[in-house]
Amino acid sequence: WQGEIFNRRKSGDIYPEWLTVNAIQDHSGKISNYVAIFSDITIVKESQQRVEFLATHDSLTELPNRLLFLDRIKQAIARGNRGDYLFAVLFIDLDDFKIVNDSLGHAAGDRLLKEVAKLMRGLVRAVDTVARFGGDEFALLIENTTVSEVESTARRLCAAISRAIFLGEQTVHIGASVGIAVFPEDSRDAEILMKHADTAMYEAKAKGKNAYQFFTKSMMEQVDKRLRMENSLRKALEKNELSLHYQPQIDLTTGQLIGVEALVRWPGPEPDSRLPNQFIPIAEKCGLIEKLGEWVADSACAQLSRWLRKGYVLPHLSINISIDQFRRGNVLSMMERLLGVYRLPGQSIMLEITES
Repeated sequence: WQGEIFNRRKSGDIYPEWLTVNAIQDHSGKISNYVAIFSDITIVKESQQRVEFLATHDSLTELPNRLLFLDRIKQAIARGNRGDYLFAVLFIDLDDFKIVNDSLGHAAGDRLLKEVAKLMRGLVRAVDTVARFGGDEFALLIENTTVSEVESTARRLCAAISRAIFLGEQTVHIGASVGIAVFPEDSRDAEILMKHADTAMYEAKAKGKNAYQFFTKSMMEQVDKRLRMENSLRKALEKNELSLHYQPQIDLTTGQLIGVEALVRWPGPEPDSRLPNQFIPIAEKCGLIEKLGEWVADSACAQLSRWLRKGYVLPHLSINISIDQFRRGNVLSMMERLLGVYRLPGQSIMLEITES
């Protein structure tokens, strides 16, 4: 026989062992003895338990991970479907965490995440679940509660995280943007509840950070609208459906034309999508701003070149540059190339950082 058993050491400690028992027969074929061979498998069992733990928990904070958190939501939904039971899913994203990581290093960032995890565990009940999804994203499941209790927890959470956090000799200040989705009002599906809480979190961040926001149906409509506009904007850039309008700049003292400003326009799918303050932020968020900015600069330089060849006197042409495009650091090389292609003097172009 062989198998896994628990045995006791002389000290009294219980430990797991792998035992193999063999029967010894005498010359007549009868069993005369048993020989037992065993090995201590404590380290093996601990390794197995660690692997099983890491499959459902975050290695840094030892909080439940996304997989276990989703399972806990499904269990809460099952309880909710049997009767009157309200619970809430909160998504928490740390504000300005990247600044700490970049300035103090990843080791300090890891210590900060551990401190935040400890702080969050201290703010909720034992029946609630605090999870970490990775990076600076956390989640919270508050079970068998009320909307007012959820709001109170979110408020206390924002206040606690925004206080000074001490990391050895360093003191850091961060905040938290919190999105909230409530069962059963916002959904009866675990994945959708998490998605709605995530959407509400981004809304809280957009409103100034260190705040909480409950999910509303209008948020989902805005998300759907942004997605449609993003897809349409990609197609518009591919099919060259954008256009430039030129706004004259007049010296009010003399009435003279001193320049023009190139303004991009897009007859997009939504009634207000042709307004730059609608589609420019979308282009910045989805990574299209560099391509869009290069198209605007190229088209404007081409137009200025045509005007100058016709003999028009135009002191300068203004082109708007997104701060995201400017930060990438390729504006200089782009303009050097365009000035060379269209044979334009450098002083004929003025680049403007947009007001945002």
